[in-house]
Amino acid sequence: MDIKIPPSKDLEFLSGEDLGILIKKKFPKTKIIISTTYNDNLRINNILENIKPNSLLTKNDINSEELVLAINTVLNSKKSYYSNSVLKIMKDKIPTGYLLDKIDRRLLYEISLRATNKEISDIIGLSISAIEKRKRKLNNIFGVKNRNERKLIFKAKNKGFI
Repeated sequence: MDIKIPPSKDLEFLSGEDLGILIKKKFPKTKIIISTTYNDNLRINNILENIKPNSLLTKNDINSEELVLAINTVLNSKKSYYSNSVLKIMKDKIPTGYLLDKIDRRLLYEISLRATNKEISDIIGLSISAIEKRKRKLNNIFGVKNRNERKLIFKAKNKGFI
């Protein structure tokens, strides 16, 4: 599967990450191999923690032999397979609390649509103070100072969260 897919019409799935989480939940024995263009520490660690794929490959590492090796490894040896870029990122674990959950990803999506805190509150079902707290957390995670929502959305898009 790919991470960079458009949101579903009902916005239940904002990316391939949401789809992968659902697949793992409904079909826990399903083997998931993910290919993505993202090679950022935060994005890769979110994928690894939230989906727990059997294989994760960055597209800049993939060639036909690498893909066949990943598929054979996952299907035949019951081991996981990660491309070199992913292995390198895995060594540099991000601190606990820096992972984004589905609510964080939906919040980013709604901010990108310029929704107000009240509108977001109605959509997500959190209080306005809880939304503000999550926004502060997201600004911290993405290194955005002065609560600049435009910069936050720009960084979140570049890292593949929107």
